[in-house]
Amino acid sequence: MDKKEKVIAFVAGCSGGHITPAITLAQTQFSHYKSIFFTRNHPLDRSILAKQKSHTIFLSLINIPRRKLFLYPKFLIQFGIAFVISLKILLQQRPVTIISTGSYIALPVCFAGWLLRIPIELYEVNVEPGQAIKLLSYIATKINICFVTTQTFFPGKVCTVTEYPIRFTQEDKNKEKDYSRHQFDPARKTLFVVGGSQGSIFLNNLTKQLILTNTTLKTQWQVIHQTGTDNSTDWDRWYKKLGIPAITFSYYSDIADYYNLADLIITRAGAGTLAEISFFEKPCIIIPLSTNTTQHQKLNALALAKEKPKQFYICEQGKKTADMVSQLLSVY
Repeated sequence: MDKKEKVIAFVAGCSGGHITPAITLAQTQFSHYKSIFFTRNHPLDRSILAKQKSHTIFLSLINIPRRKLFLYPKFLIQFGIAFVISLKILLQQRPVTIISTGSYIALPVCFAGWLLRIPIELYEVNVEPGQAIKLLSYIATKINICFVTTQTFFPGKVCTVTEYPIRFTQEDKNKEKDYSRHQFDPARKTLFVVGGSQGSIFLNNLTKQLILTNTTLKTQWQVIHQTGTDNSTDWDRWYKKLGIPAITFSYYSDIADYYNLADLIITRAGAGTLAEISFFEKPCIIIPLSTNTTQHQKLNALALAKEKPKQFYICEQGKKTADMVSQLLSVY
């Protein structure tokens, strides 16, 4: 069989942080293979993969219920169906490898692949692996990590340290700032608020608070704002009413122009977003998301701030976050 006819199966879902690096790997390192994608049957996943020409399989599966015991019957039924569908597709396509960048949707696909003895390759892009990657590490033939310290989460496993698969090129980075295309004012500074593919209600509220209490922001800055699916505010109308030039969007894959325009970025601490900001060398205020179940964003932020202290500044989420960010904004 000719090498170009060989197939690689990619599986990722639930966020741009999982799906985008998988797409990038398919288009760069594995572009000489035919690729198929397994992902979650959800509007977000569909929108991110909409432009992909690869054969895509959408699987319906709710997240692992954890303590919500009443959801386990639904989860197990959907898992069984997803497993059978995956098994059928993998038997038909016979991929040489299954590559996953994480998310629970990878579980039925990779278990089906393991049953068929298809090699499974994992890419963990965060400092702390997610639960799916941790579980799949027991059946994986290769584990790629982007941070050396991630090795400690895989005792007894040999991991390969690799760079984060950036979707942009040096040509993207070296583009001149195109203010006129976006109807922006070159005399104003540009703030880029990055909420991630799912958005961030906290960052949305913080941005409102900063602008309403900071006269300088209203008169000397313009805003690029990834709002996510938060429909509680008509953001275009809100910025227009305040007289602030602004671009608002939920998810947009071609954001190289936005990175280039930015003078300062405020963001959560998804590994992909931080890697892209690092690539474009933009000063950044990181406000990591911290939950009871995971601290992976905080660990991502600490790793980048340690590596590039002049570019990244960490601001903890709390009651005084707005005051701290206002003080930092006054420096730029």
